[in-house]
Amino acid sequence: MQEELEYCDCHCGKQAEQVINAEENLRLGWWCPACNAFHRAIGRERVWIASRGVVRSLLDNDRAN
Repeated sequence: MQEELEYCDCHCGKQAEQVINAEENLRLGWWCPACNAFHRAIGRERVWIASRGVVRSLLDNDRAN
């Protein structure tokens, strides 16, 4: 599944690349270098590497603070 989400199709027709926060094990979304668009990750898309054992979401972090 990780490989499937490394890239996504942008509305401009080019390919957007994932933007990650490795320290928090989160995928923030995808950025398209062609048109500078950002597509925000939602739900399960936010998990970067599930096998790492540290699966946190932005909502969990917000609740803790």
